[in-house]
Amino acid sequence: MRTVVFIGLVGLSASHLAAQSSPAEEKPLADTCTLLVRLDLNVPAPDLSLARVADEVRAIWTPHLAIRVTDMGPSTPCADEIRVLIDGVSAHRGDALGWIHFVDGQPSHDLIVSLARARRLVNEAVFMGRAPSEWPRDTYKRSLSQVIGRATAHEIGHYVLRTPAHASAGLMRPRLNAEDALRPRGARFTLACSPGSSRCKESQ
Repeated sequence: MRTVVFIGLVGLSASHLAAQSSPAEEKPLADTCTLLVRLDLNVPAPDLSLARVADEVRAIWTPHLAIRVTDMGPSTPCADEIRVLIDGVSAHRGDALGWIHFVDGQPSHDLIVSLARARRLVNEAVFMGRAPSEWPRDTYKRSLSQVIGRATAHEIGHYVLRTPAHASAGLMRPRLNAEDALRPRGARFTLACSPGSSRCKESQ
């Protein structure tokens, strides 16, 4: 079964990519906001729901951070902010589904997730014995949005944990496979500790 790798790049500078955004539903937080994640989609994508992408990111990271996920429009300031370019244009490195640049050991505030590679991964999945071309439209849209959300959450992990390293299991494992487009989130996308702890290991 095909897998797609995540990459944390070391020693490269991140480019600032201007792009057109699409709205994502935003859910209010309580008093504080630790991290603002701005989703930036640079091509029309009727098969993708940014609201569902945002929901997936929140579900994974809310146990660890006071996180807000929104589009590129105005939003309440948070203690820190990153931008996720959902890139439907460029063909970047290898088979990487997402990546983040590190400079002198520090992560960039710009992250990238490949829409084309996420589609390719979903297109290799099988649901109830049927290929994606036979799925209801909303099933495909939900699966693609789930993959983009989980890839985004993984790259956020590199940023929050301040490391390009991967783990053997959990959210920070290096590969996402086609089954991950359909299966429940579960322990495969869990971070088993709080960011900033002395030993932060992903759940098995």
